[in-house]
Amino acid sequence: MRVLLGAVVGILLMWLYQSRRVREEAERRLSSAPESLRQVASSAKAVSADQLGRVAQAVDAASVPQPIRDAFGRATMAARSTAEKLGGISVADHAATLSVQQLPDGSWIGDASWGGRTLSDSGPDPEVLIRRLATSVAAIPDAGQPERIKLTRVPQDGPREEHDQEFAPLLG
Repeated sequence: MRVLLGAVVGILLMWLYQSRRVREEAERRLSSAPESLRQVASSAKAVSADQLGRVAQAVDAASVPQPIRDAFGRATMAARSTAEKLGGISVADHAATLSVQQLPDGSWIGDASWGGRTLSDSGPDPEVLIRRLATSVAAIPDAGQPERIKLTRVPQDGPREEHDQEFAPLLG
């Protein structure tokens, strides 16, 4: 129950953060805040990232229906990119992330995170989906193009595959 409540609260917070005006106001207020408050915000971000990881592990271990797992996976990626943005971590120091997962009907869904944004797409072929998401990542304004990408592929009937690779070859 705690995990589900945490996921709902996380999704709500991400929805609020998506509002550009709210994000800009929060960044403006935090930048003019005293140093002690900025340190507290930084500590809270680190704790949130740790808790997010624990919740993700709990959802993976629990017998949660696939649609909820899919929604939680997208929420997790969005929350991580939001935490990076709020914490002042330069996104250029990290690789972009791209995850694709096969659904029971054989189709694939995918998410890509870069520059504080998360993009979602779906399709019947994982390679085409990965290329489409990579192209969308490259087109994010003001984020620049990542040098590397962490690619995760989760087929229905096989092991989870994760690896880092150069970003440019994904574009064609």
